[in-house]
Amino acid sequence: VMGLLVLAWDRQMPSPARRRVTFSVERLGEDTANRAESRADTTSAAANFSDQAASDQPATAEEEAEPLWCGKWTLDKRCSEKYEPILKDMGVNYLVRKAADAKTSVLIIGKSSSNVTFVVKTLVTVEDVLPLDGSWIKKPVPPAGRMRGEMRLRLTKHTQREMEMLTEFPVGEGNLRDTLVVHEDGASFTRTVVRGRSDGGQLVCTRVFRKN
Repeated sequence: VMGLLVLAWDRQMPSPARRRVTFSVERLGEDTANRAESRADTTSAAANFSDQAASDQPATAEEEAEPLWCGKWTLDKRCSEKYEPILKDMGVNYLVRKAADAKTSVLIIGKSSSNVTFVVKTLVTVEDVLPLDGSWIKKPVPPAGRMRGEMRLRLTKHTQREMEMLTEFPVGEGNLRDTLVVHEDGASFTRTVVRGRSDGGQLVCTRVFRKN
């Protein structure tokens, strides 16, 4: 009798929840796959963000194109006005003024990551190194004129095609604004020098330089 009861009880017991076990394994597989996809999405998003951040970085000085005004340039006297009136207004003596106009001026302009180098070769060679950030530099006033003391210079504009410098002389002696604009051919530029006097008056001289 006891054996029959055990047999009957065994038949009434529900079968093991195999389907539930199988479902749990499948769910585990899905969760693992989802986590893998999530990690892949995160990695892809991070890569995209990194690429975007890199593209948003400003170009370095090496990556920027060299300005068109860089190089060696020679004055074309046929297309240029005389510089003597401005030199006279600045108190430069007669012989120096005449000699300066008789000489063919040469400009050599270069640019680094932080400065513009401006070399003028005429009666004498004068070199100025001007910071790109527009900071002032100071230097003694050139001899052979009435001015004494220090003057200061700075860049006021620099683009691919244009550069502008401002020189301020000692108190009461006015200033000089020097603007270079490269022509469309890229092989010449116009240099416009505006002499600002302390009384508010102006003298203007326009000169043409051609690239060597």
